[in-house]
Amino acid sequence: MEYRDDRQETAALFAELVNSKDENDMSPEQLRHFAEDLKQLLSPKYQAEFTPEAVQASPHNSLVNRERDLIRSVQLNTRRWLPHLLEGKGVTLDRPHSSVVYRLKGSRMVEELQPPRSKDEEISKKLFDLLKEKRFPFGLCIVCHKVFVQSNKGKSRRYCSEPCKAKGVPSAAKRTEYVREQRQKQRRQELRMVKDILRKWTEGERWQKLQKAFPKKTRRQLLYLMKKAQQKQKKEG
Repeated sequence: MEYRDDRQETAALFAELVNSKDENDMSPEQLRHFAEDLKQLLSPKYQAEFTPEAVQASPHNSLVNRERDLIRSVQLNTRRWLPHLLEGKGVTLDRPHSSVVYRLKGSRMVEELQPPRSKDEEISKKLFDLLKEKRFPFGLCIVCHKVFVQSNKGKSRRYCSEPCKAKGVPSAAKRTEYVREQRQKQRRQELRMVKDILRKWTEGERWQKLQKAFPKKTRRQLLYLMKKAQQKQKKEG
């Protein structure tokens, strides 16, 4: 049989499974045929369960048994869904918060949400509806790790309260000290680089190397750095 595209080929595979014998009554050739075709529909993650390495890791579950389980599961669903839809009946799938009934209308399958069947489902649906909002309504405090409700407007908050914000955001004094330490660290690193250039290169080559090492610094800043590095070299020398 010739197929027009992958969609047609996949549909033909499911139709063949509906009309075929149960997997227990299939010949080894039929089992192999269906198993290989179904495995092509799986992602690499699940295809890996049928590799020799995976079978060797769990020898109690042979390759044949894995293939039979796959065929049995797919056959069960296709036989439950396809005839029901084609006969005008609904196929019900349960979700954590409600049930969905799928029906065939014309040549398209439509989805019909069913009302909650219990108070638990009704409450779960309220939560699920909140989670689907364009702006996720919850946040996790980075200090105390409590869940809090985000505001509907403005930037998303990182803290659940002002006390946690005070703990999480460093004080002005600490920020100033941090900036000072970072600048001193950067200056020490720059001086090490300049000293290295002064040591390795001749006087005629140094300026070009300095400009390349510090492209954003002005001539005055480079001269200052070179002077400081030379003074440090004399002290250390």
